[in-house]
Amino acid sequence: MKKVNSLIVKTDFVIGQAKFPDYKTALAEVRKLSEREKIALSGQQDFQETWNELFNDDTTQWFETDLPPTTDFVNKIFDSGKGFMRSIGLKHSDLLKEYKSGKINKKFKKQIDTIRKTLSPKPRIIVLTKDFKEYSIFDGGRRALAFILEKKNVPCYVGQRKKFSALKYIN
Repeated sequence: MKKVNSLIVKTDFVIGQAKFPDYKTALAEVRKLSEREKIALSGQQDFQETWNELFNDDTTQWFETDLPPTTDFVNKIFDSGKGFMRSIGLKHSDLLKEYKSGKINKKFKKQIDTIRKTLSPKPRIIVLTKDFKEYSIFDGGRRALAFILEKKNVPCYVGQRKKFSALKYIN
């Protein structure tokens, strides 16, 4: 694992949330934005406490790594959680079973299938941990499933701190 600056992670988060079609162009555009513009573009206006805890607080340490597809990601939803809301507490291995059996939401399946066709390591999936034993995906759950389905390492930024006070389910 390579330690990285939170600004790099914040930039990838904004790019991931804004769903830019081209990473390089997005990177240049997002780097020019003010903090307020980044928050607005990523839809995090109502989640300032989480934003600050993850990206503006030195207590959160960030690392760049590729986690193996066998990693037990636990689906824990946070204050800004979207998408897999009904799946709180499920492991991604359970979501994979739902995908393979056709029980996953059809819209999510279509998104995952599209991601699988173009499998790109950028933007990286954003993962949080307290102990480097259990990992919770903060952003990029469908991208992570696409990598896992292809049996490829999951490109991640891992944020670590002892307690995520702004987040509901991780503690």
